[in-house]
Formats: sequence, structure tokens, C-alpha cells
Amino acid sequence: SARDTAEMVRQAVKALEIPHGEAPSGVVTVSIGLAALTPTPADRIESLVTAADSALYASKRSRDRVTAY
Repeated sequence: SARDTAEMVRQAVKALEIPHGEAPSGVVTVSIGLAALTPTPADRIESLVTAADSALYASKRSRDRVTAY
């Protein structure tokens, strides 16, 4: 699934242990937000983009996290 792939990416980046002095963890991490839907004729692409954006910001608030809507 997309969430599983995103989680593998998150873990892989963290495992690299790239130093980042300004990060709370001391290393580079990623925050990933994703959204998916099964489209209907009434759906608008903006709704999907808005959901993905919200998921990203939810992840960024906690840092080093995957959020899916």
C-alpha cells in the first residue's frame, strides 16, 4: 500500500543517520502525508490535494511520521 511504502521510506531515511544539528532527533527525518480516494464524477482533484496537504501538516507537527487520510 502507499502507506506501507511511505513508512519504508521514512524508516530508510532515519536509518541513514544523517546528522542534522537543528533537528530534535539530531538526524535527518521525513514527515510524509498522503491521501487517496476512489473517484466519483462528483469528486474534484482539489479535495484530494487538500486532504494530502492536511495529512502532511499533521505529520510535520509530530515530525518523523506518516499520516494517511
